[in-house]
Amino acid sequence: MNAWVRITFTLIEGAAFNEQHRLAFPYIDTPTLTVGLSDQALQIIITDQGAAYLPLPTVAEKIACGVLHRVVDAPEMVVPLYLMYAQDHANPETLHLALQGLRDLALAMGKVGPPDAC
Repeated sequence: MNAWVRITFTLIEGAAFNEQHRLAFPYIDTPTLTVGLSDQALQIIITDQGAAYLPLPTVAEKIACGVLHRVVDAPEMVVPLYLMYAQDHANPETLHLALQGLRDLALAMGKVGPPDAC
């Protein structure tokens, strides 16, 4: 295929990504293929070759192993991530623990390099 694969994110993230993408690549009208999940896009570009903007945590191991590579001088796209939960959660202690774990993970992901194992 050797194509451009586009991931469609949710409405909020999609709008931010689409605007960044439009400004960075005004000459690209339509991707060859559009998918809804980064894992789908990953499998397509590994199997059929191509290019896609994918979240770094999704591809870090493949980059470290040499299966994928970053495109030199490609603009970096920054997309917000939102988490929603019920205010009156049935188990607030578990919710608090989960939220703290996610915060710790997000912090660690910003400081940790790619995985060692291939």
